[in-house]
Amino acid sequence: MQPTGWATCLAPLRERVEDLAGCNFNSVLLNLYRSGEDGVSWHADDEAELGLWPVIASVSLGAERQFQFKPKTPASRCSHRFVLPAGSLLLMGEGIQNRWLHQLTKVKDLKEPRINLTFRRIVGSTANSEAASHPDG
Repeated sequence: MQPTGWATCLAPLRERVEDLAGCNFNSVLLNLYRSGEDGVSWHADDEAELGLWPVIASVSLGAERQFQFKPKTPASRCSHRFVLPAGSLLLMGEGIQNRWLHQLTKVKDLKEPRINLTFRRIVGSTANSEAASHPDG
């Protein structure tokens, strides 16, 4: 998984996401969920290279899928679930990754694919090669 420069076709989408999020992103992950058999279990996007208070912007394309949040602290029973339709933007602001876990559940009998573009800001020494391809560095 080596970083490459931004694909030109992503520039308008990245700019729109940055406008809505109120911050700049220097990295994007593309995840393909081939069908309802693909999903991702409970996790937080809290890797060190994302900094202390990461902002994550997630764009969904293709099949509608259910997304869930639950607190990292097991004492709290508060949880949330909602559907991410095609074309939706889920903005996870500062503090979300510090306090919450999220997952994309598997869906029996779903045959349609889903693509997710996850915009992030890499900080520190690993950001230098990726920031060079972003006009705002």
